[in-house]
Amino acid sequence: MYKIYADDTLIYDSTIEDYKIGKGLVTLEVNKSGSFVFSVYPEHFYYNDFVKLRTVITVYRSDKIKFRGRILSDTVDYWNMKTLTCEGELGFLQDSVIRPFVFKGTLSAFFQQIINEHNSQVDEFKKFDIGNITLATDREVSYSSTVYK
Repeated sequence: MYKIYADDTLIYDSTIEDYKIGKGLVTLEVNKSGSFVFSVYPEHFYYNDFVKLRTVITVYRSDKIKFRGRILSDTVDYWNMKTLTCEGELGFLQDSVIRPFVFKGTLSAFFQQIINEHNSQVDEFKKFDIGNITLATDREVSYSSTVYK
């Protein structure tokens, strides 16, 4: 069973007639943000409430998140059916800029620094929580955002 939420509002439930959408397709790929394309009928109660780059769409399958992302674009066809294209939450990383840096430390600390920098620049819904970091070896590294000649 699938359920789809727009922010915190249920917009699709396969068991409820009033919560129907036209079609939907989730595309997931490794190391890419993935996408979700779906259509909404003009009679749908949420039809006019979708906001590009702001509304977060979450697709659940059997109470587990299958996709989470934001609306990138929408198109309306001849019959006023709206087709929305969403990018996965990995795309949120495009909304921040990593300032010039010099880093020396462990790989896990470097990852934490990058995510912390992103989180300091974006809205709450675009922030990432760091879970458990497991590496075969958390060795010391040195990185710099500048090129030395």
